[in-house]
Amino acid sequence: MEIHQVLRPSHPHVEVTGAHQLSWNVMLDAVFADASQAGVASMTVSLAHQDVLTWAHLRADVTPAQGDRRAILCQSFDMMLDPTYTIAYTVEHGGVLGGAIQRRNHLSDHTWVARQQCWVYTWKSRLMGIPIRLANAARRPDLVDRYMREMRAQMVSRKSTVSYYHLTVWERGVAQL
Repeated sequence: MEIHQVLRPSHPHVEVTGAHQLSWNVMLDAVFADASQAGVASMTVSLAHQDVLTWAHLRADVTPAQGDRRAILCQSFDMMLDPTYTIAYTVEHGGVLGGAIQRRNHLSDHTWVARQQCWVYTWKSRLMGIPIRLANAARRPDLVDRYMREMRAQMVSRKSTVSYYHLTVWERGVAQL
């Protein structure tokens, strides 16, 4: 798959390590799997972190171009206004508390339809950090592994929940009145 990149300025307080790295990898896996099935030939990636752009390039190298559609992966809804894109993947950042994400059910031009949504790095996965740290302090690697596995199981939700990231798959549809 052909990929075009646009690097946006990063939020200085957010590092892409640990659970954030796992979250971005989960989201990128979902985006490129969907793009492959949807017939995307080229994707514009407009994200804030160079590390995430590198991971996107790695996935694009192994994802075959299936059709002739153009897509965009972005954190800004303004980027979606280009009429040449037929699919858009948006990642909203919820901040430390996760409640700050403003869920977008429609866009200003009403030509995009939300096809799929997932909430990544949910509050349940965040809470699993407590027993992981306690098990680590108790020098119990067996419990650390068990809690890490549970944390990964709770990382993504298809139901609306408090989360750090919100991934939405948009498809250009017929204008709704």
